[in-house]
Amino acid sequence: MTQSKVATPPLAPALKPRLRDVLAGEWSKLASWPAVRWLVGLALVLSALGSAAFVLSTSLTTGRAAAELPQHDRLTVSLLGVDLANVTMIVMAVIAVSSEISTGQVASTLLLAPRRRPVVAAKLLVLVALGSVVSIGSTLLAFGTGQLILRGQGIALPSLTDPGVARLLGGTMALIPVHVALAAVLALCLRSGSVAFAAMFLLMCLPALAGLLPGGLGETVQWVLPGPSLYTLSGAAQPGDADYTAPGAAALTLLVWLAAGWLVSSRVFRRRDF
Repeated sequence: MTQSKVATPPLAPALKPRLRDVLAGEWSKLASWPAVRWLVGLALVLSALGSAAFVLSTSLTTGRAAAELPQHDRLTVSLLGVDLANVTMIVMAVIAVSSEISTGQVASTLLLAPRRRPVVAAKLLVLVALGSVVSIGSTLLAFGTGQLILRGQGIALPSLTDPGVARLLGGTMALIPVHVALAAVLALCLRSGSVAFAAMFLLMCLPALAGLLPGGLGETVQWVLPGPSLYTLSGAAQPGDADYTAPGAAALTLLVWLAAGWLVSSRVFRRRDF
């Protein structure tokens, strides 16, 4: 008696989740991480406390009381608390990316979403979105705290409708999202969280180091760094300052850094074994 053959059903095609599904997954992972809530809260608190500390200590840091400073300098000092929030969010981005790789959780992610380029895009978009929300909150908190202290000292406050104030606030709000994106890119490429944070810290220090270069080389280097571009677009750096670049070139520089970061991290991530 001949044995009948049972037809084997064809294998199901590999799932190709949509970008919004990958985004939802990345957001779910980030939101479920308890440290995120603590770091976001810490960033907001530090922005307010830092602003208060910097405004109250102008006589120590600048040698002049707040009332003696030009209005533009008072505004920038009141927003220095955002720098503390910025460092906190950089730490969050580096840990969020590097811990997923070091613990092997990324392998589970790739089982559900095997196409790696959308995964990288989703990670960066989610982190940038969270960084943008924190940036808006920390900028407003820092500015409000600084202005409250200045008002208590009897110093006239600028109008929020002033173009210079609006530009400074808007440009400052771009600081955290850009740095969070670059920190995540470094974490994806370097795998080690400590190495990625060190590389990000070096990148932030490069504008100061460029000033030590001879001749016009330092000024040329400033044009290709993200830090001076951010300061230029916000108005924190004025024409004649060492870290001032042309506004158009500054915007283009930031776009190139972000686009190159995504392309490089996507390529590295696609070639890596997990």
